[in-house]
Amino acid sequence: MKTITTFAILLATTLGAHAQTFTARTIVLHGDTPAVFRGVINTVYLPVPDDFELGPVQSGYFLFTSDDYTITIKDDSGETTQVKNQQMFQLTPSEEQTKQFESILGKPVEVKARLMPRQTRYHRTPILLEVLSFKIIKS
Repeated sequence: MKTITTFAILLATTLGAHAQTFTARTIVLHGDTPAVFRGVINTVYLPVPDDFELGPVQSGYFLFTSDDYTITIKDDSGETTQVKNQQMFQLTPSEEQTKQFESILGKPVEVKARLMPRQTRYHRTPILLEVLSFKIIKS
């Protein structure tokens, strides 16, 4: 419960602090081409479904956006899936990008990413973003 409460406070603080930077939009995407997302990147700590290998808590980078995304994407079996109202995305950055994220946490960013469907129970959002590039947005 403490983790969920901490996550809720982090989310409210993150989105509220940068509300003036972003205006909410509804965006429809199809998973066959890279897309650009605007939001704030933060580290999130969540309990894992099986703490045998990873320990009781897993951390990851997530992009929080004020936009509502409707995304249509094909999974590995070729089946089409549609996800609506997604505003939080788990990121899959390279090792080099992970090091660079530390200096931009909580700041407004623009991320170019390839869409990927959730593949394991350790993925926390239905759509993941494979980070291709990112930059800080100057206010």
